[in-house]
Amino acid sequence: MKHNRFFSILATLLLMLSAQVAAQLEVTLKPQRQEYMLGEDVYVELMLYNNSDTSLALDRTPEHPWLTIVASRAGENIDLSPKVRANFPKVVLGPAQKMAYKIKLNQIFNLPVDGTYRVNAVVCLPDRKTSFTSPRARFRISNGALVKKFTTHVRGKRLEMRAKLSRIDGRDAVFGQVADADSGRVLGAAHMGQYLNFMQPCLLLDAKQNLHMFFQSTPEFFTYSILSTTGKCSHSQIYKRVPGVPLNLVSAGGKVRVIGAAPYVKPKDGVHKDAGDRPF
Repeated sequence: MKHNRFFSILATLLLMLSAQVAAQLEVTLKPQRQEYMLGEDVYVELMLYNNSDTSLALDRTPEHPWLTIVASRAGENIDLSPKVRANFPKVVLGPAQKMAYKIKLNQIFNLPVDGTYRVNAVVCLPDRKTSFTSPRARFRISNGALVKKFTTHVRGKRLEMRAKLSRIDGRDAVFGQVADADSGRVLGAAHMGQYLNFMQPCLLLDAKQNLHMFFQSTPEFFTYSILSTTGKCSHSQIYKRVPGVPLNLVSAGGKVRVIGAAPYVKPKDGVHKDAGDRPF
């Protein structure tokens, strides 16, 4: 009887300790957006909150990182295999302290196909016995609708420079995408701007094979963006229409320029209701 009572008390103490430890750290993981273009950089935000009255030190051991990201594709029961072993720097959280970190998910995993993905974070304390897991978050990768593509040669490779349409947060958007023209493998993609389909996007390649895009974003404003051959948005600027002049992109001497619109200059502080650089 004494032995049974001892083990009963011990089990109760362990449960109490476990509940106390479980409340020490809150972990959440949130995608920066719910919708991404295939090939685009996918960012998630990790939020850590020390819900205790003592400091917590999160540090990797020689064998294990303190943070593990787990990702899978909806409809598949197998987690994605990391392409690299991600080692995150040491973090010390004071009592009731919050910290947020932005993580580029496609640095850790290959995300080569469209679909819905699930992701969560697992944080382990240095004792390797205590861990905290975030709720599972979801995001979607789509391949969008093709507007136009250009096949070109860059550094001995055949590339497709693509302009695509997709939706973000319920709004239409223009994306740029670069793919290997022979294999079809997407090499990179970037969000180029909000899109209002009153006019078709104007598209031109320059002498370096960068794809220039000019399109309407609101009834009053237009966006001029440039997609590099690595799939990045290298330039983006807001324009306003010039009355009486047709809108277009023109090429002269390998350079591209906008006609029919002028760069938007933000009014001085206090004049415009929006204090940001962009009017939308």
